[in-house]
Amino acid sequence: MTGRPSAPADEQPLVLRLREGDPEALAELFSLHRERIWRMIRFRMDRRLVARIDPDDVLQESFLAARARIDNFLAEPHGSFFVWLRLIALQTLFDQHSHHIGAEMRNAGRDVQLGDRPTRPTRRCAWPLNWPERSLLPARRSPDWK
Repeated sequence: MTGRPSAPADEQPLVLRLREGDPEALAELFSLHRERIWRMIRFRMDRRLVARIDPDDVLQESFLAARARIDNFLAEPHGSFFVWLRLIALQTLFDQHSHHIGAEMRNAGRDVQLGDRPTRPTRRCAWPLNWPERSLLPARRSPDWK
């Protein structure tokens, strides 16, 4: 026993049909793994993302991405369809997270000024001049040194 679940018995004939060019085989393979992929997506979704989109949305985007990238799977003669599909679903979930949550975190409109900090940079030194590194400073100072 290898410790990992084996592919469903129905998968091998569908993968063979897919490799032979049957366009319906991809949809059937996706349906075969749909519930398992949905559970994985739901489990890994950030709670902030769940408030914005449904796992079914990520699942649908995953199918579209799988259809667009099917040549990558077909190029690997011994690859597991489920593992490949899981990777596509995780990448899709990551993309959705970046789009919805990452954009929220980068929103410049949400920036706030903290306390009495200056709004423009100053020319003063950022570290105390009594540190041992003071000896590394040049002996001559520039005219705007304060």
